[in-house]
Amino acid sequence: MSDAPYIWVPKFKILEPKKEIVMATRCQGFYKLDVRRPDGRLRDTTGWFPNLLLDSWLDEVGTQPSWLQQCRVGSGNSTPNASQTALDNQIATTTTALTTSDVNIGSPDYYSTWTRTYRFNTGVAAGNIAEIGISSSGSSPLISRALVLDGIGNPTTITVLSDEILDVSYQFRTYPYLADEATEITITGSGTHDVVIRPSNIGSFGFSSSAQGFRGGSATGVAVWGSASTLGPITGSPSGTGSTAATAANLAYGSGDSYRDFTVTWSVSQGNVTGGIGALRVAYGATAFDGNLGMAQMAFTPVIPKTSSHTLQLVFRHSWAKYTP
Repeated sequence: MSDAPYIWVPKFKILEPKKEIVMATRCQGFYKLDVRRPDGRLRDTTGWFPNLLLDSWLDEVGTQPSWLQQCRVGSGNSTPNASQTALDNQIATTTTALTTSDVNIGSPDYYSTWTRTYRFNTGVAAGNIAEIGISSSGSSPLISRALVLDGIGNPTTITVLSDEILDVSYQFRTYPYLADEATEITITGSGTHDVVIRPSNIGSFGFSSSAQGFRGGSATGVAVWGSASTLGPITGSPSGTGSTAATAANLAYGSGDSYRDFTVTWSVSQGNVTGGIGALRVAYGATAFDGNLGMAQMAFTPVIPKTSSHTLQLVFRHSWAKYTP
């Protein structure tokens, strides 16, 4: 018999869910066109009017974060439809950005905005402008298209002379769902847990002003709370002090999905809060630079029995859709 010592390696239990936890974002956009004389004075303006987010936008969100880089103008007048990928008759494009700003509306109706003003220099966009769009580059499909509208919503044109400048402002808005949602997940070795999902920290998150879009999924700012925690209001977080150590990773995006899954993993030394995990908060939809698109808080009944003997991995799903008021 060998006298060599036995080495005992503990097998840590891995808790894995059998269903993803879904969080959703709704989006829309608006344009405004300003025609300026050679000295910079405003000669004509359209006021704000809505766009149509195209089907190609749904995939752009899932595959890359910078899809608000180029503005295009043209003279076509066909009714926008979701399958379009280009203007009818393009006149000019620009990637020149004068200003970019972001605003979070922390009261009803809660939403976040990202606004960029694109400049077409002197004479570049000369002509009768009837249509407008946004894309990530010259070779990429449009993600947005609109006909130029007058103050009562009818199609019109705005004329740019050969010695004039055209400034186009595009405002992109994101809206969270405001009501609680209920679902359940089954965790290996732990059983079925009821989950209540509620928005979190509304009015305190949104785009970075330097961002050029957002990528679906992309978890940031994950935290868990113990069994005594309760959900906060939609402008707050779960009660008590959370533990923020965890690792997040995006899963692959599938063409046409309009959602992206990501995992959050807590090692044996992470997420071991008092009494098990009773509440959780996660930020999702990271922008091209800093910031995030939204936050969700959720409560688990019964609590998830995470201890130093477990590795826990949860799967989250961030979905996006066109917002219809």
